[in-house]
Amino acid sequence: MAPSEPSSDPATKARTAANQTINVTVTFPLSGKGAFHDDATPDSSVEDIRNAAMAYFGVSDDASNVYVLSHKRTALTGSESISDIADRAQAIKLTLAKQLVAGGR
Repeated sequence: MAPSEPSSDPATKARTAANQTINVTVTFPLSGKGAFHDDATPDSSVEDIRNAAMAYFGVSDDASNVYVLSHKRTALTGSESISDIADRAQAIKLTLAKQLVAGGR
């Protein structure tokens, strides 16, 4: 293997991925605040980012509203990792949206 080629060893790939971060930007159009920014590890869950963004924007789920993150107009479930969403990108932009819960929880 030439020195400039990436290693195909899974352990090496895992160590390399763990040392990288993905710049995450979350906007919340209903807020007067600027965007939330985080340098997330690739294995960070969408749910972790959602919770941090909600804390930043001062909102929380309740009986009549839940907050969801979306990427390219697709709602994210929360179980995905940031690297699943970002693919090979070094940065990702997400939107936090307020959803009304029909009939409450």
